[in-house]
Amino acid sequence: METARPNSVLKIKVTRAKNLDKQSYAIRIRFNSNNVTTEYSKTSKWNQDFEMEGPSNGDIVVSVLRAMDKGRDKKREVVGKATINASLFEGRTTERTVVKIKSKTFTGLEVNLSGHIADRRVRDLDPFQALKAKLMADDFGLISAVCSSTSVLDIDEVSMILVQLFLNSEKALPLVRWSIKHEVQATAKEELMFRGQSIHIRILCDYATIVGNEYIVSTLGPVVRELSEVVDAAGSTASFEVNPDRAGDNLAENQKLLRQFTGKFLSAIVSAESTLPPPIRDLSRFLSKSLKKKFPDCVNCTLGCFLFLRFFCPAIVS
Repeated sequence: METARPNSVLKIKVTRAKNLDKQSYAIRIRFNSNNVTTEYSKTSKWNQDFEMEGPSNGDIVVSVLRAMDKGRDKKREVVGKATINASLFEGRTTERTVVKIKSKTFTGLEVNLSGHIADRRVRDLDPFQALKAKLMADDFGLISAVCSSTSVLDIDEVSMILVQLFLNSEKALPLVRWSIKHEVQATAKEELMFRGQSIHIRILCDYATIVGNEYIVSTLGPVVRELSEVVDAAGSTASFEVNPDRAGDNLAENQKLLRQFTGKFLSAIVSAESTLPPPIRDLSRFLSKSLKKKFPDCVNCTLGCFLFLRFFCPAIVS
């Protein structure tokens, strides 16, 4: 038998009912030892919010009440009821739950609810922990507000704080997916993907840098060290400049050196394909899925753009 889980707060909104007549009705919600009732209405619309405490897997009894008279001692007749489990509202806010009411009076009677159930202990946390809980809410409402209000000068700092916060709480992947969705939706043309400096791009880059650090060191480190040795040995004559106006007589030698080490870096990356960290694979997989919906013709190109411009190349030059 499943044990009851205490310390939960049910925030619920009664929105409307369907298939009632034009008499005055109210909706009563019973959760644990709590009873709340909407105002009586002839329009079958309420939009009233309530908050109750109880176990997150407890039963919620939804009753439809009809007013019998208009006197001071108004009587209530229960014309239908239904029982649902509070776990329906656990986690992400439920925009609409249709509760089918059993009634001998009405056919097809339904009540629409929306709500959310959360740990009551969040309210007892210290201010920092309470803010952290709100930041990490499933709807990303506060995160969205933070990102939209962050200036260009503060993007790097804010991004790293958010990524570290979510990584430490083992919730970084939802943040990454949310950032991907936002960036894809906000990009008007496929050729502009990952070309800007938005905070969502910065979040993806910081996340990839952190979770892929050991992979980068083991994969590209040997080639970087070899490159450094070649440059040190050649002294001031070593250059990768391939602009003819700047390279001058060294153009051919520079091109040869560039091709040589570009090939070495590519070979190292391809050879280490099996060791690519799972978080980077998950990021790439979700990015591909998101791109297919909006830019189906440039999925591989854009994915490559992210991996090289935002993951491999910054590691090489740094």
